Amino acid sequence: MPHQRIYLIGMPGCGKSTFGKKLAKAFSYKFIDLDKEIENSTNKSIPQIFEELGEVGFRKLEKEVLIKTTFQNHLVIACGGGTPSYEDNIKLMNNAGLSIYLKVPLSYLAKRILDSKTPRPLFIGKNKEEIILKVEEIFEQRRCFYEAAKVIIESNQERRNLLLNKSLQT
Repeated sequence: MPHQRIYLIGMPGCGKSTFGKKLAKAFSYKFIDLDKEIENSTNKSIPQIFEELGEVGFRKLEKEVLIKTTFQNHLVIACGGGTPSYEDNIKLMNNAGLSIYLKVPLSYLAKRILDSKTPRPLFIGKNKEEIILKVEEIFEQRRCFYEAAKVIIESNQERRNLLLNKSLQT
């Protein structure tokens, strides 16, 4: 019997949305991108929300949307990079379903963020060196929350194996 809710966590740019869509398809689950849900519920982009409400206001909205996922079944949820590290969100995810930390090298993350066409509020206006430093700083702040996930996946091969084997079933 598979988990009713699978929460994907990790740093910005680690592939939560890409992997989440594939995982949802493999399990015939619905895929939810938490940031998109927040945008849909407010009719504003994440950068607009950060600008208008600040990070604290954004995190409050994020928590509300995260709680709503706990009342639904057969979901794969791609969480924002900071989701698990605020309030008791990692505990909420662990209690409501299966949390999976997608762990990738920081150098890869910095490159993905630099190459991204999607604006990421914590990196807007930063040059390459500043992005690299910011990635390292954020990772150190969030590492203990990511590592509190029930499952840690460190490579694309592990991700492919999970999709092929559906080994998340309990």
